[in-house]
Amino acid sequence: MRTGMLTGKPREASYASLSRVTTIFLTGNRLLIIFFQRSKNLINIQDIRCLTYLIRNAKTIPMNAQIDTLKKVRTFLLASISDLSPEQLNKIPAGFNNNIAWNLGHLVATMQGICYKRGGLTANISEEFWEKYRSGSKPDGDLSAEEIENIKTLFANDPDQLAVDYDQQLFGGYSSWSTRYDVAIDNIDDALKFLLYHEGLHAGAIGTLKRLV
Repeated sequence: MRTGMLTGKPREASYASLSRVTTIFLTGNRLLIIFFQRSKNLINIQDIRCLTYLIRNAKTIPMNAQIDTLKKVRTFLLASISDLSPEQLNKIPAGFNNNIAWNLGHLVATMQGICYKRGGLTANISEEFWEKYRSGSKPDGDLSAEEIENIKTLFANDPDQLAVDYDQQLFGGYSSWSTRYDVAIDNIDDALKFLLYHEGLHAGAIGTLKRLV
């Protein structure tokens, strides 16, 4: 697979150093999202440079198109794990500190945190859910089948509400912040670009976990 898909990119932003990179395109547009599929979610300096480049230069892609892609990626991801039992979704393989169910909950919480909490809006999840799946958390026990289905429902439907809220321009009060990779997020558009990168990281983790459960 060709990895250097962006024309005019700086040399240090080459994607050649990344393992098993999958690139999704919209017809007529450039790079949309990169899935970094790493067995243990390791991040190196090349990843950070690529992330910085993606956020600064993905201006040719309409935000509504990015939200639509988020929806499609999540639909695909849910289909890929639809045959797994609650026991498999809760299983933490040797050498890992989380499971597929936690990753789904984490993606729900992260979208609410990055888009809504940072945007000065009320998140569409409870504070308990946020604390349970926020960055730095880990599974604290097995989830019931009902709890897993609730997470799947949020995971599938949240992009629809995000699209509505974005169209209504509810994110005008967004507060600037920097990620732990020292990437500046100044507005909701930057947040959506980073969100796609983050979804890709955890999609890769889920793919790896699926092979081990």
